[in-house]
This record gives sequence, structure tokens and C-alpha cells, in this order.
Amino acid sequence: MKKQFTIFLFALALVNAIAGILLFYVYFPWSSNVDYRTSQQEIRGDLLDLNLRMASNEYRFSKAIVDRASFDLNRSINQKRPSELELSEDISEKLLKERYKVFMEYEEGPVGILKLNEQNYLVLGPYEATYDDVKLKDGFAYLLLLLLFNGACLWTGLSYLRSKFSKANQAINQVASSIYLDKQDDVFENVATNTPEIASKISLLQSEHRKNLRNQRDLMHAVAHEFRSPMARISMAVDLLTAGQKPQKSEQLKVDIEESLEELDALVKEVLDYSRLKDGQQSLSPNYFNMIELIEAVINKVSPLYPTKIFNIETEEQTSIECFLDQKLIERALLNLIRNAAKFSFSKVLVSVKTNQTHLVISVADDGNGVPPGKRDRIFEPFTRLDHSRSRDSGGAGLGLAIVWGIANRHQGKIEVKDSGLLGGADFHLKVPFKISP
Repeated sequence: MKKQFTIFLFALALVNAIAGILLFYVYFPWSSNVDYRTSQQEIRGDLLDLNLRMASNEYRFSKAIVDRASFDLNRSINQKRPSELELSEDISEKLLKERYKVFMEYEEGPVGILKLNEQNYLVLGPYEATYDDVKLKDGFAYLLLLLLFNGACLWTGLSYLRSKFSKANQAINQVASSIYLDKQDDVFENVATNTPEIASKISLLQSEHRKNLRNQRDLMHAVAHEFRSPMARISMAVDLLTAGQKPQKSEQLKVDIEESLEELDALVKEVLDYSRLKDGQQSLSPNYFNMIELIEAVINKVSPLYPTKIFNIETEEQTSIECFLDQKLIERALLNLIRNAAKFSFSKVLVSVKTNQTHLVISVADDGNGVPPGKRDRIFEPFTRLDHSRSRDSGGAGLGLAIVWGIANRHQGKIEVKDSGLLGGADFHLKVPFKISP
């Protein structure tokens, strides 16, 4: 690759040299002006610097920024109105379309003009108009010098690239094993192949970092909102107690305080559990258990709380499904799902289990209103309430389904919600493997 790269650069430099000679010394022998272009580039560079400074202030005039730029660039900068510029119609039309423009034929000398708005412009300059025509004395001699110059530049450039690529190559080799890069023997090939891959991984990490920060901020806001209600009830009860109430009323206020404290304690535990699951810090303690028996046990816990609801279970004629998972976490996920289904159902809840060679899918369906398709991803976010039927008044801290998502993710599984074709409400599918590594 190094040989091809060298040949390509040499051919490119040669073609550019010949094209430059033909252009400037054959077709336009009297119009070539090196100093003119150098001066133009210098003004454009200073103008770009000024543009970046003013862009940081949203193109609002700031004397401090202008004075600093004038000092750094060692150039005069003046604010003028369109009527004061005395520009040609051509330049005026270009300034309407472009933010800045280099005007070499200005009356006082070359200047750079930056548009702040339709009524205000900044004039950078004037610069000294020192232009020396470059005249061709001997085309072949010039070509020879140009070739020698390009050869020297190529040699210097290749030496510089080799040293820089060597450092980059060492850095790539140091991280190759940790981020699974395909190392190449050739230095240039290794850098060219793996640099985009590293940039992609860095971009992905940045995106995940921003997402985590956003989620953490949203979680803090939601937690503060959830704390507000029980804290307000406690504060009101304390105020009433200190104001002096009848014994019977005082006892009721004490009960209210205890219930609010229990609600706060439950909310704190839910938030801590969700945070550990979300960050992957929840350790797993897998053990062998029968999934069918666990589902039946969870239904027996939930059904007394909803005596008017009917709970059914379908298991494909299986009486035992042996699993090696964290039984406590799976039980909690099932408890949250079945309790959620019972809470929002009209009369029926159906729990079914299907299996394949490696995974089992637990379906919890209800005959309630279901979850709108456009909101099914959000339902697993913490403290998400989609409508009035799924509100805070129905109980819970608003973290039940978010915790189910964390438990599924911790077991290399997934949780999703669909429409129940049988009951017509929501149908939550919890998919987990039969076994996980301890």
C-alpha cells in the first residue's frame, strides 16, 4: 500500500504541476499573480476567524469581541451600514447571499466584509495592496524546479506521515484486543482500516453517555415528583397534630403519617432496585426451580387482592418447566406483570407459557383497554403514565414495568407488549433463556 500511495501522490503532484504551468503560463500568461492570491487567502483566513468569533455571539455586535479580534489579527475593524460601503451591485448581491466576502478592489485597499445583519457590516482592513506579477522565464526550468520541489515535499510528507502513523498504529494495537479490532500488519493499512472503526465506537459511547445522562436527569425529576405527594400529606398531618386535634382525629393523622412513610420507603426501595437493574449492578443468584409452580404461586398471591377478577393459566400440557435463573427476580417480574394485568383488566387475566429449544416466553394478557401502539416503548420507562386509566391513583410507584424490563435485560431476555388477540387488551411477553451463567 505504501508503494501505491507514493506513486499516486507523485503522479498527482506531477499532473498538478503540469496543469498549473499550462493554466498560468500558456492560457493566462499575464494574469498570474501569486501575491494577489496570497493576500486574498490571508484576508479570507482573518475573515473566517472574525466570522467564528461573531458566530459565537450569534452575530450580535460586541465591541469587546471586535476589539479583541482587531488586536489578535493586528487589523482595523470598523462597523458600517450598507450605504457607507459603496460597493458595486455585484458585490452587494453576493453579500445578500453569503455571510462574508473578500473585496480586493475596494477603494481604500483590499478588505474583508462580514455581514452581521441586513443593516450592519464589519469591515476588516484595509490591507496593503502589494501585488507582484510572476513572469515565466523558462518553462522547462520552472517545470524542473517544480518537480524537485514536489519531490522534496513528497519525501518530507511521507517521512512525517510515517512517524505519525507509527504512533497511531501503536495506539490502535494497544486497544485492539479490548474493542475487538482487526489488526493489520501494514502500518498504513492498520490505521486506515481501524481508525473509522474506533471513531464509530467512540461516537456510540458518546451517544450512550448522553442517553444515560438524560435518563438520570429524567429519573431524578420523576422521583422528586413522586416524593411530593406523600411528603405533602406528612407535612399537613404534622401541622394538624401540632395545632391540637381531638384524640380520635389525632390517631387518624398518625395513621396517615405512617402510611405516607411506608409509601416513601417503598418508593425508595423501588428506585434503588430499578437503578441497580438499569446499571447492571444487580447481582444474580440463579438456582433451579419449576417455572409452572412459580407462576401458580404468584397467581395465588395476586388473586386474593382482586376477588372479582378471573385468573387462568395455559402451559401447553406441561406440568414442569425446569429453569436455572434468579428465582427471586423472576418472581418479582411475574408479580409486577400479573398485578399490572389484574389492575387494568375488566374481568380476566390469562397467563400462558410457550417454550422452544433455548428460551421460554411467558405471556400475561388482560381484557382491559390495552396499550396504544405508539406508546408501547415508553411504557417500560420509569414513572410513565400513558392515560388516565393508568394513573398514579391506581397505586404503585410507577416503576413496576421498568423493573420488569431491567430483570429481563439482566437475564439476557426481553419484554414487549402487544395486543391480545384472545382477550382484546394488553399482552405482555417476557422472554428469558432456560439457563444463565452463574
